[in-house]
Amino acid sequence: MASRLWIWSFVFVLSVIVPSFAGASASENEDSQSKEFVLTLDHSNFFEIVAKHDFIVVDFYAPWCYWSKKLAPEYEKAASVLSLYDPRITLAKVDASEEKNQGIARKFKIQGYPTIKILRNGGNHYHTQEYYGPRDADDFVAYLIKERSPASGEIKSTEDFNIEDRYIEMIHEKDNNNGTSSPDMFNWKQVKGFKSN
Repeated sequence: MASRLWIWSFVFVLSVIVPSFAGASASENEDSQSKEFVLTLDHSNFFEIVAKHDFIVVDFYAPWCYWSKKLAPEYEKAASVLSLYDPRITLAKVDASEEKNQGIARKFKIQGYPTIKILRNGGNHYHTQEYYGPRDADDFVAYLIKERSPASGEIKSTEDFNIEDRYIEMIHEKDNNNGTSSPDMFNWKQVKGFKSN
């Protein structure tokens, strides 16, 4: 009899505790999924926010546009991934069809929706680039990380020098004066697609 009482007590305690843990994890998932990573801009804050960023990506969209609606979840997914990248890549959006935002749309020559612009150096007109690439989150993230990365980097080992099946062999030439190898004189040999001058 005591064992039955103990079993029923145990079942009761589990029935109270387990749902509370499940509810806590469900609410945590809802919080992380409901958090928006894309900044929403309009005429009142656009230039101020853009001026604070050396590199910001802006989606000029229209809420009624099929393609804008299709882009929205992929853009948000990309923003959540890019928010973890260091240095952070900020994604923003502005409703370019709204009357109050028409001045911004004209300044950036928006003619269709969605139009994605990469703005550098605080949105300086000369540092604006339109994005024409794929509109899925993974390709978008890869492209923006590449764009944000330095144009060149230091190669410290042969493992660092791996560029998709393309490589260049450096061959030391013999110095004509004394027959020794000179590190200053290189002959760049064409290998797998690179052209030498």
